[in-house]
Amino acid sequence: MQEKGWTRADLVRQAGLKSPSTITEMCKGSRSQSPQWPKIAAALGVEILWLQYGTGPRHKSLLSLDEDQKLILRAFNLCTGESREEWLDIARRKIARLEGFKANAA
Repeated sequence: MQEKGWTRADLVRQAGLKSPSTITEMCKGSRSQSPQWPKIAAALGVEILWLQYGTGPRHKSLLSLDEDQKLILRAFNLCTGESREEWLDIARRKIARLEGFKANAA
């Protein structure tokens, strides 16, 4: 959370959780199993085992990307300069719109 500059409330919202209880327990050091862990890990962009136990890779491997995600990443990596900035601008606007939609739906 700190790395992203998020509060607990921000993480609850980003993960699409209905209650902050799992986040509260996580911050206290609880390792209990919860169906919320995958949502929290996805919101933070980290692996579940790393989040729960501090073991294994912290960030998701590129090997875990599906074919569409790999295609988008490949296309982005081929871009330079202004074209790359256009991609980033589109991504930022799309993320803001989707996050706003998710927050309004909660």
